[in-house]
Amino acid sequence: MKTRTEKSIKNSSVAFIGQIVILLLQFTTQTVFVRMLGAEYVGANGLFSNLLTLLSFADLGIGGAITYALYGPLANNDHDIIAAIMKLFRNAYHVIGASIFVLGFIFSFFISDFINRSSSIPNVQLMFILFVANSAASYFFAYLRSLLIANQQGYVDTFNRVIFIFGQTVFQVIFLVIEKKYVIFLIIQLIFTILANVSLQYRTLRWFPYLKEYSGKKVPKNIVDTIKRNILGAVASRFGIIVTNGTDNLILSKFLGLTIVGKYTSYLLILNSVQNILTQAFNAVISSVANYSIEKNGKNEESIFFRYQYLVFGVAYVTTISMATILQNFITVWIGSSYHLKALTVTLLLIVWNFNISRLAIQAFITAHGLYWETKWKSIAEALVNLIVSLTLIINTNLGVNSVIVGTLSAHILINIWWEPWVLFRFGISIKIKKYIYKYASYVFLFLSTLYVIQRFSSRPDLIKASLLSVVGWGIISFVLFIVVYLIFNIFSEEQKYFIRLILKKLGK
Repeated sequence: MKTRTEKSIKNSSVAFIGQIVILLLQFTTQTVFVRMLGAEYVGANGLFSNLLTLLSFADLGIGGAITYALYGPLANNDHDIIAAIMKLFRNAYHVIGASIFVLGFIFSFFISDFINRSSSIPNVQLMFILFVANSAASYFFAYLRSLLIANQQGYVDTFNRVIFIFGQTVFQVIFLVIEKKYVIFLIIQLIFTILANVSLQYRTLRWFPYLKEYSGKKVPKNIVDTIKRNILGAVASRFGIIVTNGTDNLILSKFLGLTIVGKYTSYLLILNSVQNILTQAFNAVISSVANYSIEKNGKNEESIFFRYQYLVFGVAYVTTISMATILQNFITVWIGSSYHLKALTVTLLLIVWNFNISRLAIQAFITAHGLYWETKWKSIAEALVNLIVSLTLIINTNLGVNSVIVGTLSAHILINIWWEPWVLFRFGISIKIKKYIYKYASYVFLFLSTLYVIQRFSSRPDLIKASLLSVVGWGIISFVLFIVVYLIFNIFSEEQKYFIRLILKKLGK
């Protein structure tokens, strides 16, 4: 029987490696996509993604709320309750999938209103419908994925996704080179999404045969009440996520055009791909944290939080600073300098990205404790600040693409930086607030001061040349160097001493 730590390590390791493979496959597809179809189609793809994020409001955050409801029954092996919750989950997601497709089909008749008139892309409505169908199809099997994650078996889903994304990439690249048609690209994506979900259903039902055995059971009233409360809180959270992540390309497309969206999306592909790797790896331990909290009633959870935060801060620092040294040159080598954004824009993107990564520790514990209801107003405030600042700046200033980035950054600084910790420490775990503030402030100082030095250094084009060898070389050098910097900066940290002892103990064995 594997321990929670062993399961966490397995899930994190597989998620990390799986996301790297997926990242490489995505970059392969995107490279061919850019070279075969151009910046406008990249922008259209980014716009569709944002519009789909808006449509996915039909999700209402049900997934997280019901996944949280599974932690207790899974820990206690209550098979009948698990089966009942999964049936409820399945029915909800069938309705969601159908709703997204219907809403998307209706929305497709107005898609041209969100595209600047300078665009020359044909068949936009058909392309958007195919894009929506791909998303809607995934919802019909989403409940099975959540069960695996809640049961600390997320690696099964990771393996499944890697296999089918590999097949999808092969066919998409072949047909992009031969046909150069975005419609065929989207049809292939839809086919492999359906195949991947059917495969996941087959695998999961083999792991959990009792889902059929207890299919007639109903969810107990106390669990239904908890689910309803968490869903109501998750609705507001979902609203915040949708506005924050789903409007940037929409605003840029309307005011600046698809070409700018294409450039912006290219940077986001890199940043979001790395973020997905890190999020998958770190979030793989959420089910273990929830399981520990249920069994141990929160005992020693403060020390676990600070150790987890130490790792999150370290990874956020090293990856962000490493990317700051090579990102512009990587874009040049990958798709050409014509896709460059200005240095200030890249710096703002990296600051926002670092904020997102460094929040993973707080967010993981909020999720593990099911604090959806308690975060409802935070998400609405975050969304409103982001949208108001972004629109105000892009309409009344010449900041251009920087407007939407400053909008997101404003929401982080004014809302997220204090509200999320407050929710966790008041309703989740008991913790020393001064210790948290000191550690967070120290980390922000280290990150911003290092980023300033790096930006001054990398602004000299004679120091770093845009070639694949130099990008890889500087990336490796930066990664190793800033690991050392982070270790030195935390030389007196109790969390760092703990991990050093743990590593030495493993090496001793």
